[in-house]
Amino acid sequence: MDKKYLALTFDDGPNNIVTPVVLDKLEKYNITATFFVEGMFVSDETKDVIERALKIGCEYQNHSMTHRVAPELTKEEIEYEVYETDKLIEKYTGTVPKFFRPPAIRVNNLLFDTITDKYFICGVCSSDWSKDEPKEETARIILPQIKNGDIILLHDSAHNMKSAEALDLIIPPLLEQGYEFVNISKLFEIFDVKNRKNVIFSGVNKEHNYNME
Repeated sequence: MDKKYLALTFDDGPNNIVTPVVLDKLEKYNITATFFVEGMFVSDETKDVIERALKIGCEYQNHSMTHRVAPELTKEEIEYEVYETDKLIEKYTGTVPKFFRPPAIRVNNLLFDTITDKYFICGVCSSDWSKDEPKEETARIILPQIKNGDIILLHDSAHNMKSAEALDLIIPPLLEQGYEFVNISKLFEIFDVKNRKNVIFSGVNKEHNYNME
């Protein structure tokens, strides 16, 4: 494969504060991304920003309803967190998510045994969610790690504008290196990745090392 591909992803939205700024950046560089959303924020209040993202080729995937971590949940609570979010995403986008990013990437056997119809996703990340990490540090941590087929994990929560601002430091160098940004469904289609149980992908050729809880 001659071309190089990446999936840029964001957690914890959507909202009408930071997500529109992220979309401004995507439009500025003419690229697309994937939003791993919390179901409690997918509503008529965020409908316009959701539709705006869809128009530029972005997609929506599942990050649970309320960001509760799996080891604290029963089977029924896990099903609610994931499948009620699926319903909301389908209502507002017309598509059922195939990818799931576990909150805090905390997993256990019950989660893997309960959610069997989705790819589990992490990504190349920093601590961009933290108020203590400046945008320059976010870029410094992420950029050297990137390889063909990787997933970048950032956040567009309503209190996290600096992650949106970090895009001006992250996207141009990767474009200069010849990377094409695609949504995560397209990335896995291009590389013909088959799902596997108990695997969390940080890229098509990069498995996330996790501790089972």
